Amino acid sequence: MFVSKGSDEKMEFDRSWIDGIDFSETVLKEINLSSCDFETIRIDVNRAKGLKINQFQATALIASFGIRVVE
Repeated sequence: MFVSKGSDEKMEFDRSWIDGIDFSETVLKEINLSSCDFETIRIDVNRAKGLKINQFQATALIASFGIRVVE
């Protein structure tokens, strides 16, 4: 799924399965994905400021940028 840029509609994702969604051209300010399930999503880090996710999703997103979390 690809979410197009320039849409003025408010996006709402509540308990949705959004695996593989492409937000790479979407400003994600104030978008709350914390109740959603996904393994991978595409985002542009420059457009992600204000995106709301939970701690488990944060691990998946960090990995998608090639960053490794170590103990």
